[in-house]
Formats: sequence, structure tokens, C-alpha cells
Amino acid sequence: MKRAALALMLIAAPAMAQEPASGELATLARDVVSLDLPHALQLAHARNLDLEEAKARVKQGSGVVSGALGAALPGIAVGVDAMRLDGALPGAGGAYQVGRFERVSPFALASWIMRPGQVVFDILAARRNLSALRHDAEFTGRRVDHDIAQAFYALALAQAHIAASTDRVEESRELLRLSSAREASGLGLALDTQMARESAARAAMDQIKALNAYYAASLRLAGLLDLDPAVLLVPAQGALPEPASAEEPALDVLTAAALAHRADLAAIRQQVGVSDAAGAAAILAAVGPQVSASAITADPIPTAKASDTMFRLPSANASLSLTLSASVIGKAQSAAASRALARIAMRRRLEDLRKEVASARQEMIAAQKAIPLARERLVASQSALALARAGLQAGTAILHPVLIAQANVQEARSAYADNLARYWSARNDLDLATGGR
Repeated sequence: MKRAALALMLIAAPAMAQEPASGELATLARDVVSLDLPHALQLAHARNLDLEEAKARVKQGSGVVSGALGAALPGIAVGVDAMRLDGALPGAGGAYQVGRFERVSPFALASWIMRPGQVVFDILAARRNLSALRHDAEFTGRRVDHDIAQAFYALALAQAHIAASTDRVEESRELLRLSSAREASGLGLALDTQMARESAARAAMDQIKALNAYYAASLRLAGLLDLDPAVLLVPAQGALPEPASAEEPALDVLTAAALAHRADLAAIRQQVGVSDAAGAAAILAAVGPQVSASAITADPIPTAKASDTMFRLPSANASLSLTLSASVIGKAQSAAASRALARIAMRRRLEDLRKEVASARQEMIAAQKAIPLARERLVASQSALALARAGLQAGTAILHPVLIAQANVQEARSAYADNLARYWSARNDLDLATGGR
């Protein structure tokens, strides 16, 4: 089932054709599948359990609203009434005769008992709760998108680390081959060969660590997408593009956007309203007016067999009363405490939101500033490696600078990828913090 869903997704996305995986990646799993971020998000929305749970809660809240509205309507009962009535009937001359009356009659009964104040505030609380659940469902969708994107960027970063470690392995092996040839020809030292051998072994160990980290990142993303762990996910090309230069976003503007568009914040606001309405409903249930009425319709009384004094069928009644319960004080205290707790949760969420916006903004700005420097470092280290290698081949340089240059290139490539991943992860955090605005 999971593989079928993944296959359908790939058929629907011809741009996501599978890329040839390296031999190292191919050994990690049976199936290697290329995946880009938009289609990962589509797959998550089709299969994510958190989203399904949020939708179910919205349906549940809609049912609560229907139930609250139904409490304002009368109840209707339809049935058949069977009865036997024994008694005395007045006869001629003032004498009474024992009589029996039997009756089977269909009937329809409408009854209505309501505390108007409680019903009104119950409906208001249910509607606000439904609105809060809808906002929660919206935020759940954004949070799922955020988690998928973070896992995708982590996978792309792990892929970049594999590329850097693989290049280092190939260069180390080539350097070992060159050192061995120079030693065999009498132009090199055994020390250089052993240093090259140690460097090649260290590079291979780094590659193993990178492969293991990549496999863990793929497992995490596959778990979020509810896919078979045997499927190895490979990010499509361009998963970590270099961002275009842009002005630093103003913190005040970002915070205002978060306050206006965060769905979870809107849900908390609605929950404050729910606590207000629920508290009022609880108080009015203990102290307030109560209205009741009923009406019944049935076959007419057979007067030929029963006197008016023996059988009566009231067809309608209505009453208005005022209820007063000693529990009103406790309910009022509980309602006040619930409102206070809701407002505390609101204030705490606002404080956390401002911290989230400021932290994500600063992280994104720092990564954006570091990316050009990391690129400059990478270019310089590659140039240094080329010069060191050329000097070694020409016999004008020793091995040690080449080894250092190789390590510097690997570190520079990893640092460049790290900063790209930091930028996109921070931007993803900022999108979540500001409600996607």
C-alpha cells in the first residue's frame, strides 16, 4: 500500500524522475527514490495522522454545535398508548354500575424544557470551540509542512556531506597512488606514502559516518511521510539553492504578521471566548429562568363508553419558573478561574511567539551573511588544493600541504552546505512563526 502510494506520487510528477544513485547509497536500501519538497508536502497531507486527527476534531466540534442548537428545540415522541380503566359509571335512577374502559391509541407528544440563558451561552461556547478547532487544524497543517521541510533540508544536508566525503575519498586514493608510485621510483619517501594511506583511511571513515547520517535522515523523513523504511529517499537536484540577496526583515513587521496570522494564536483567542461563554452557561444553569411546555395529540375520547369524569387527556401545558441552586457560588468561582487560566495561556503564548520570531529571524540573517563567506572559503580552498597538487606532481612541493588542502576543501564544502541548510531551516522556522506571511 505504501509503495503504491509512492509510485502514484512519482507518476504524477514527471519532473521528479529518479536520479542515478551512487553505489554507496544503493547499498543502503532496496528502493532509491528521488523526491522534491513540494511532492513531499503533498504526500504528507494525503497520509499524515496528525492532519486526520485534526479533521476528526473539527467534525467532533461541529457535532457539539449541532447538539447545542438541538437543545433549543422541543423533543418529539411518537408511539402507541394502551390502557385499561376500571370504575363505576352512573346509571338510571342514580345507581352506579361497574364499568371497564379499554383504549389503544396512537399519539404524538412534543415536549420542551429549556433554560434560555444556558442554551444561548452553550451555543456560543460551542461555536467558538468549533472556530478554535478549525484554527488548530490549520496550524497543524502548517506544523506538518514545517516538520517535513526541516527533515527534507536535513536530508539534503546529509547528501551534501556525502558528496564532500566522497570527493575526499577519491582525492585521497589518488594521492596514495601517486605517493606509492613516487616511492617505488625512488623519488618519494615511505613516510609520505604512509601519511597518504592514513589520510585515505580517515577519509573512508568520514564517508561511512556521512552515509550513516544520511540513512538516519532518510528514515526520519520516510517516517514522517509514512513510507516503508526500506525506501531510501534522495533529494532532487537543487534542494539547497543559494538564496538571493534581500533586505533584512524588520522584527516589528514580522511580529505584527505573527500576531495577525498565527492560527494557533487565533485558536487560543477563541478558547478564551469559550471559557467566558462556558462560565456564563454554568452560572445560568444554576440560577436563571426555566421554560417548559408540552403538547400531545391522540384519538378523541370515546364518550360513548366513558363519562367525562372518568377519563381526561390534557392536550397542552406550559410553565415558567426561576431556578436557584446553592452550587452557583462554586460554579461562579470555577468559571472565573477558567477564564483566568485561559488568559494566562494567551499571555504565555504571546511571549513564546515573540521569542520564536526573533530567534528565527536572527538565525536566518546570520546564515545569510555567512553564505558568501563560506563560498569564498570553498573557492579559496579548492584553489589551494589545486596549487598544492600541481606542486607535488612537479616535484616542487611536499605531501603535507596537499593533505592539509584536502581536509580544508572537505571542511569548506561541508561548511557551505551547513550554512545553506541553516538558512533554509531558519526561513522555514520563520514562516511557521509568522503564520506563513
